Amino acid sequence: FRLRLGVDAKLTDWSMIGLRLSTGSNANPVSANQTLGNTFNRASFALDRAYLKIDPLSWLSFSGGRIPNLFFYSDLVWDDDLNFEGGGVVLKPKVADSLQPFLTAGAFPLEKVECTNATQTATCARNKWIYGLQVGAEKKLGGFSRIKAAIALYEFKNIAGAFNDPVNDPVNRTHIPKFAQKGNTVFNIVTNGGNPLLGLAADFRLVNLTAQLDMASFDPYHLSLLGDYVKNIGYDRTEIFARTNGLVDQAARNVGYQARLSVGHQRLDGWGQWQAFAGYKYLQRDAVVDGFTDSNFHLGGTDTKGWILGASLGITQRTHLRARWFSANEIDGPPLAIDVFQIDLTSEF
Repeated sequence: FRLRLGVDAKLTDWSMIGLRLSTGSNANPVSANQTLGNTFNRASFALDRAYLKIDPLSWLSFSGGRIPNLFFYSDLVWDDDLNFEGGGVVLKPKVADSLQPFLTAGAFPLEKVECTNATQTATCARNKWIYGLQVGAEKKLGGFSRIKAAIALYEFKNIAGAFNDPVNDPVNRTHIPKFAQKGNTVFNIVTNGGNPLLGLAADFRLVNLTAQLDMASFDPYHLSLLGDYVKNIGYDRTEIFARTNGLVDQAARNVGYQARLSVGHQRLDGWGQWQAFAGYKYLQRDAVVDGFTDSNFHLGGTDTKGWILGASLGITQRTHLRARWFSANEIDGPPLAIDVFQIDLTSEF
């Protein structure tokens, strides 16, 4: 089960505070699920969002703190449950009634690294960050139909692994990700025979193209087509070979894409309203950071391809039922086929 309890508190006409609590593990940023069968022990309930949003102008917005994802995205790159820490700005200048351009930018600290003495300063990892920049536009096509498209650049700073002795120094653990799912190319950063620690082989600098066409010609029924493409242009085979002392030498597998078609009601606000959807996803091992992508498809991570089928049915105005089937296989690694069937009953108030 999962529970999210949130409130948006308006401070002035141009500012608000957002606060949300959620179930889930403090060690997993991409899932709010709480597994039943824990001998009736209490579930974890933690701070999921806490942010200040300021809108000084009708076309300008600032957000800071633990904030929702500000970018136009799909779960190819970012899991829907992922929230960001840091600050961002969204610009939506007025151009025409039928055209709305937008620009989103943000800086998000992943991990602060403390170097405790002068000898460590030269070798310990630096602070880890994500920087994001996205430009796009949404255009009305007549009636309620519209198309939205954007291109984004996501820069991950200082997340690649590196050798750093002694391995029993806590500083050394900054060279490995604090959370990972599976799929990314990794290597052992331990050089003295101790327990292995796996660091990321690649740097990540993602170019992401996302587009969605929503056709409402048969309103209230909508036909929506989503396309998403990502490439990690930060993958450098020569640099990786040198930094890993020859442990990793493989051609880039750094591209991902997905397409999704959905048909039915845009919102499920009552009994009998429905939506059906189908999609295909292909995500090579180093296309994105495996820790932040969808945690359901292939049970999380990268180096996977396959199909997603599902349907949703409205029960009441605030309750709906959704069933999804994820059928995914490994792309390059040892054969690993994972089929996941989910039924979600969701209520909100």
